[in-house]
Amino acid sequence: MELTIDTAVKLHREMWDWLAKNPAKDKEDWQGWKDFSKNYPALAELIHARYSSCFACYVAKLTTVGIDCAVCPFEWPGLDCLDLIKDNDGLGLFSCWYEAASILPSLRSELAAQIRDLPIRERYLKAETTADLIEGEGSRR
Repeated sequence: MELTIDTAVKLHREMWDWLAKNPAKDKEDWQGWKDFSKNYPALAELIHARYSSCFACYVAKLTTVGIDCAVCPFEWPGLDCLDLIKDNDGLGLFSCWYEAASILPSLRSELAAQIRDLPIRERYLKAETTADLIEGEGSRR
């Protein structure tokens, strides 16, 4: 079974909604991973995507060689999930959520809700599957 863009976005939103409601938990604690691994066993084995526990990374891995944050299906504030202002500044929205774990649960909930609600990049809105992206404009494969 192929992971569609709609399914990846749906799973992303479900996981981050759960994290907003459970600020003491991490992405790996989400119960949806069990079904994901059962429904998409080949994807569940992709090392980088598995390590990041990120549906956007799964989609990026399917449309590029390696992982290229420039093809993330979500529009992040700043450069990407890890970097808000400059490369490797560690101040991206995801980085802030990750670091807030031991500081402020309410902040972690707020950041998770922001990640849940990230807009989808236009090129992904036009594609139904990752194959559409690869066959369409400028794949980096």
